[in-house]
Amino acid sequence: MRDARKHRRTPSLFLGALLAAGVAQGSPVLAEAQRSTFGANALLRARELVSGQGPRKPRSLLLRALPPPLRTRVLRNALALDEASVRGVTITPAESGKDTEQASRLVHDMYAQRGITGIDPSGLRVTPYLLHPQTQVFVAKREGTVIGTISLQVDSPLGVPMEKIYGTEIGALRDSGRVVAEVGALAPAPGVRGQGMVHLLNKAMLDHARRTGVDDLVISVHPDAEDLYRDTLLFTRMGNVKPYPGLAASGLAVPLRLDLHTAPERFRAAYDARGGFDLHAFYIVGERPEIGRGRPDASARSVSRRVVSARRLLARRPQTLDEATPEQRDQLERVRVLRAPRAP
Repeated sequence: MRDARKHRRTPSLFLGALLAAGVAQGSPVLAEAQRSTFGANALLRARELVSGQGPRKPRSLLLRALPPPLRTRVLRNALALDEASVRGVTITPAESGKDTEQASRLVHDMYAQRGITGIDPSGLRVTPYLLHPQTQVFVAKREGTVIGTISLQVDSPLGVPMEKIYGTEIGALRDSGRVVAEVGALAPAPGVRGQGMVHLLNKAMLDHARRTGVDDLVISVHPDAEDLYRDTLLFTRMGNVKPYPGLAASGLAVPLRLDLHTAPERFRAAYDARGGFDLHAFYIVGERPEIGRGRPDASARSVSRRVVSARRLLARRPQTLDEATPEQRDQLERVRVLRAPRAP
């Protein structure tokens, strides 16, 4: 019975995808279908799946079955920012211990819910990279509560997380003199997913990266999410799919890259004249009042606050040190996250 229902839904999803791509305007048959209750429901279902409000597997299967040009149109037409959902939200660097801990808890809960990692007794997601002051965590807050987070891990002597499996690719960028930063720990709270919060978090991260001289954003994502990053955010693939150590058995990753020097022109070419939600205007040209405060910097005071926040996280989850390599422990000691042992 379940398989029968699944097969009945498949034509509905494909019809919804066609309508979401906007092709009904050139087809009287599809235009008529869109006016029907069946067509309206199919369009709604397809948009929910593509915008991330439904199960990941049906979404991935639907997108992979579409020809690339149609898939791109479906994904870009689904882009939106629900202004009402972000009213009262501010996006700032997380430099207080409380903000950093709330962000870490939010990432832990989302990863555990999706089966990416197991449940940690601390309720926190803490890695040696998160503890390094070169990592900038951003938080979206409403009424003092963190409702979304994203991190930017700028290359340092600690490296970036994904080079443990993509060392050749990251090393090639580094050897060419480019400054690399890895995007990670993107986690909107459940109540705000699919409503544009991710766009605000991405913009805060991207603004910071462009201001601070980053040449390339890199990210490792599950293959099911690759289409979204390539077709809407214009990342390009830089390596093969591989298992990602430390994640669930099904944890696969594909490495992607965004050249920040060519990104403005590529976003302009992709979005400037297409109508709908213009990511060129949003990410490259425009400003958002939600991101207008607390701009991050590299001052000694800012770094010192991040060190204090890192120590608080480490106190909450000390086993992070047991999971760190000797080289990582040495680097954390050098930046004073770990206090050096006193001489006898």
